[in-house]
Amino acid sequence: MAAELHQTPPFAPPALPLVDGTGRLWPTGSGCDTAALREYTIHEQIVAPYRFATSLEVAIEAWDPEVLVLLGPGASLGGTIGQVLARMGWRGIDCKAAFARAQQSARPALIIL
Repeated sequence: MAAELHQTPPFAPPALPLVDGTGRLWPTGSGCDTAALREYTIHEQIVAPYRFATSLEVAIEAWDPEVLVLLGPGASLGGTIGQVLARMGWRGIDCKAAFARAQQSARPALIIL
């Protein structure tokens, strides 16, 4: 295991809240279990699939953003994000057509950079 091959120093609490691939929210400051965050990062994150849709749902529920920003290059996750928003019914998006309408409005749901 990576932890056995390389001694990783203790983790500090994150500067910004994090959502991991299991959908767990890691808060900033003293509310963060840094030992558990280190364990996730060194072990589970390496061997388990990252569940993007789950992490996105948790982030949206936690912060209810005005808009989502997808950093490029490319827009390969745009469809997946649209499906998650439709499944959640976020801001009235309940199907592909509603997502497309939102994207064409003055206030798109997703900005792709």
